[in-house]
Amino acid sequence: MILVDATPLQTGHRYRGIGTYTAGFLDALIGELASPRLRLMIQPPHTDDHPALASLLRRAHVSPITIRRPRWGRSRLEWLYSLLTLGPYVAMARPRLYHALEAYGLVKIPGVTTVATLHDLIPFHTSTVAPERRTIDHRLGLARYARLLRRVEMVLAVSEATRNDAIGRLGVDADRIRVVYGACDDARFSPRPASEVDAVVERYKLRRPYILHVGSADPYKNTRRAIDAFDLFLQRTHDNCALYIPGMWPVQPVEELQNRHRRLLADGKLGLLGYVAADDLPALYCGAEMMLFPSLVEGFGIPVLEAMRCGVPVVTSNVSSLPEVAGEAALLVDPYDTEAMAHAMESLATDSSLRARLVERGHQRAAQFTFQRTARETLAVYREFGADV
Repeated sequence: MILVDATPLQTGHRYRGIGTYTAGFLDALIGELASPRLRLMIQPPHTDDHPALASLLRRAHVSPITIRRPRWGRSRLEWLYSLLTLGPYVAMARPRLYHALEAYGLVKIPGVTTVATLHDLIPFHTSTVAPERRTIDHRLGLARYARLLRRVEMVLAVSEATRNDAIGRLGVDADRIRVVYGACDDARFSPRPASEVDAVVERYKLRRPYILHVGSADPYKNTRRAIDAFDLFLQRTHDNCALYIPGMWPVQPVEELQNRHRRLLADGKLGLLGYVAADDLPALYCGAEMMLFPSLVEGFGIPVLEAMRCGVPVVTSNVSSLPEVAGEAALLVDPYDTEAMAHAMESLATDSSLRARLVERGHQRAAQFTFQRTARETLAVYREFGADV
């Protein structure tokens, strides 16, 4: 029996890339299986779960193992709660193989083959983590995770950059870590009718044309330099453009941004959109002139594929995993160079043939990353360790 931790669809991860990965991967994995040898570990179902969970549990050949643990959103000791609760449940289930899809779900039980999906090592990059996150308990949790990654039978990294990071930074054995690429939700992200795009633009009171920056308050998203580059771009006569940033931000980073970019905000050329409903995000992409994604480090970079599937040209970083994902279908820039970012935005704004080439290449590039591929390559790993699936 294979046991897979589906709780990322119920924790704070459900709103982030790990939730997207978990939903898409499990849907494809169940579709590839023809036997009732898969069980999903879940918490008691809740109305706030990721919408995919209920449909996954209705699928054939799937039965849940329900664990009891608090539904805290972001507890400082979440790793410890998981260690104390998940381990006994995995031990009682006695699966042939246990697959952990995120850090808090990783436990190592004697006699159980363990596979761990590694999305990124961003918390280990101290320059990209806010100082308040570098607490003693946070460091203890990271040390535990690093130790377990070195002990499990196989680590599945979502990119070569993440694989190399794990080998070089954590000392994971190169023979026990391989790349199984992620993907994005191709059922959701695709070109949308103009009427749908217009409705979303009106609902969020956006001005056109606009650039989309899928960033966050986390330093590694490089939002500060992205806005500085946009300001340079505006100074080069593109005065009618706006930059919009979807997502929820804590109060302090919002205040810092307001103080630093008061003029852009007052002129309506910079906007924080707050929470954007999942159903609105594809149309938000489709209405954009381009997507700016200059992260300093990414485990994979799902927004790059989302934008490409929506037919939006992309400016992204030439570091970390982003060149792997983007290939030749995006403009790659040094994320520390605001001048280079501004120049790339200007090129896309003024060169229609370049835009058309990148849109076409983007469709082709994004089509190479599917959760069906992820599931099949993962199943091959299960079978290497004797799982009868």
